[in-house]
Amino acid sequence: MDSSTGRVTWDRGDSDDEELHNSVAYRNSGKVALLLVIDSTPDMFRPWADNEHTPFRAALQCCISLWRSKIISSPHDLVGILLTGTEKEKNSPGFPYLYLLQTLSKIKVSMIEELSRMISSEDLDGFEDRIGSSANYNLKDLFWLSKILYEDAKAGTFAKKLMYFTCEDNPHAGNRNLRNDSIQKFRDLGPLDFSVVTFRTDFQYAHFYQNLLADESGITFPKDLKSLMVIIRVKERAKRPMCRSTLQLTPGVSVAVGVYSLARTAVPPKQIHVNERSNELVTKSINSFRADTGATVLKSEQVRVATLFGETVRFQKDELAAVKGFVGTGITVLGYLPRGAFDEFCCFRAPGYFIYPDEERVTGSTDLFSTLLRRCHALERVPVVKMVLTRGRSAKLGCLIPSLEGTGTSTSGSSVTRNTPPCGFHLFQIPFSGYTNLCVILHSIFYFEIIVIHLV
Repeated sequence: MDSSTGRVTWDRGDSDDEELHNSVAYRNSGKVALLLVIDSTPDMFRPWADNEHTPFRAALQCCISLWRSKIISSPHDLVGILLTGTEKEKNSPGFPYLYLLQTLSKIKVSMIEELSRMISSEDLDGFEDRIGSSANYNLKDLFWLSKILYEDAKAGTFAKKLMYFTCEDNPHAGNRNLRNDSIQKFRDLGPLDFSVVTFRTDFQYAHFYQNLLADESGITFPKDLKSLMVIIRVKERAKRPMCRSTLQLTPGVSVAVGVYSLARTAVPPKQIHVNERSNELVTKSINSFRADTGATVLKSEQVRVATLFGETVRFQKDELAAVKGFVGTGITVLGYLPRGAFDEFCCFRAPGYFIYPDEERVTGSTDLFSTLLRRCHALERVPVVKMVLTRGRSAKLGCLIPSLEGTGTSTSGSSVTRNTPPCGFHLFQIPFSGYTNLCVILHSIFYFEIIVIHLV
């Protein structure tokens, strides 16, 4: 957005975003193993909010909403539902008061149908007779079973998430040993995105969950079912980096950064060809033949041919790979230009990326990154960089727009909410010298204006 005019720039030209999304680095970090744990104690069946829903029924409606979204947007993620505080047990280790409603697996239509039957019936599809509610529970066994479920689902390369719906803020208050065992079992889960959704307005973070969460931001206080749906959708949204790279400031000085996408094009799923008669998947193969002899040409015999200055040049497969990898991956700072030099640029390759330091890979990256950010903002300088985000991609020219934390207001009806933008650099691709680009500038949400910008 142009800070002087308030206009939003949007480039409708071809972008390399799809190439980055389809890269190996993105696919390896794009799967999530989400386990939803629902407290089934009697407190979860009391009226809540407008007295039309109970916390337990509201939690099930959140589950079915997430499942319907994931079956389209993230069909390869693992999801599961675990009930705690039940009379009957259903789990392979035989832990009491734990009922595995849906095992951790890829989303299926049958899982959505099962939840729909429970929500549509007044007695939750015979919940009391089939599962039952109990005041007894054990968090130690809960975290232990969660670890077993992640291991059985082979979720080692997945980003693990655990969301706990409960009304109890001080579990096992009279048993200190059980509390300590529960904390230890939680730590045995390893790296985990853990969050708590509570249906009590007087929920106390300091009673117990300060031992499991880094701060109170991991606890959600929904007011009604509508706000609960919005909060769960926000929490479920992936906040992982699209790829991890390095930002080289000078030769020999680099910091580790994560590259995030603020907006992504919705790509339709790939078509699946099936046999009209048997409804089986159709597999296809492509064979190459010589035009003169008709002999089969193997993949190892195929070469790439290009005509350069009137001569035919042949490239082997390994030679092409070496050409693509000629420029190493990473973001390299080429120089610094005044911020005013970019006021005329209305053709940033939208939506761009956002880079943030990665302290886990290189210690000290946050300090050096923050110093660079503050100095660029104070001096009104914009770093011009050469970027190769993933291996095998061509080098692009970009600029880093500094963004410091601030407060903004967005009014919705009678309520005003304040948003704090993250602190980091916005990475935009810019054209090379002499490039002429036809841009579409979005002045408002009602009309467009097309202009031609000549960049020298």
